[in-house]
Amino acid sequence: MGQYIADEVIKLMVRKKIQVTGSEVLILGFTFKKNCPDVRNTRVIDIVTRLKEYHVNVCILDPWADPEHVYQEY
Repeated sequence: MGQYIADEVIKLMVRKKIQVTGSEVLILGFTFKKNCPDVRNTRVIDIVTRLKEYHVNVCILDPWADPEHVYQEY
């Protein structure tokens, strides 16, 4: 499903004539559950991975996620 979501975002960007390569996308939320710092089972990483395949710069903002833990896990 993550790959599908990323592909749909790319399709919308193309339709709106937004340059895909080098563009910046902000993802709000990374944790597995709402109001919980657990990132072990997050599927957001699938979206991030797919967007990077299109050479999109991805920025993630989630106040619940510990950045060091996210880098260790992924």
